[in-house]
Amino acid sequence: MKALFALYLGAVDGVRLESDRVSEVVGRSFDSFTLIPGEGRFRGASDPGWGIRIATNALPQLVELAAVLRREFRQDGVGIEVGGHYFRCTAETQPAKLAAELRAALPARSPARKTSQPGAWVWLRENQRDDMGCSQRWTDHVRLTSDEHFAWGQNGDGEIEEVDSGSALWIAGYLKDNSYKPAELDDLARRHPEFEGLRQALAALMGQQLQRQVP
Repeated sequence: MKALFALYLGAVDGVRLESDRVSEVVGRSFDSFTLIPGEGRFRGASDPGWGIRIATNALPQLVELAAVLRREFRQDGVGIEVGGHYFRCTAETQPAKLAAELRAALPARSPARKTSQPGAWVWLRENQRDDMGCSQRWTDHVRLTSDEHFAWGQNGDGEIEEVDSGSALWIAGYLKDNSYKPAELDDLARRHPEFEGLRQALAALMGQQLQRQVP
């Protein structure tokens, strides 16, 4: 099993970098990754940038990529998130030390660790697409699989099919790709508090800060 990391790359002169340029640099180090555009703020100023999700256990390689992104795109620093912890790779960063800190921040893997019981599928939304006279309908669903991990599923023919599962940030990527907004998860988080982490993760991907729901 690989750990999931998120790198945060800011704007250059207030403008988000072109995706092809970012992909070319990241692709030198990793052949599988996801780019997510974000609207953030850095030190009070607008900072439209990219979130880069990478599943890997090669921590020195990840740290080297962060250093390359910083130099290539003239960044003050590149953020790295893992296991709910945030780090920055700057010009003063010692690569070996940062790699060790990232490893220490990885979620513990222990068979004795207590986890929430997997939950049932929860309906999110009905969708319809019309293409050349043919109408296609399907529904989106999510469910809790373990502590702060979720599954994304869709139902097009009477049975829910699991598309993928992973951390809240990972599944929030599917929500964002399907044009969900954090407000659409407000009622879900009130009725099912275990989905609050998913709601917060979607907001983070979209550069928003939310108050935690009170069930």
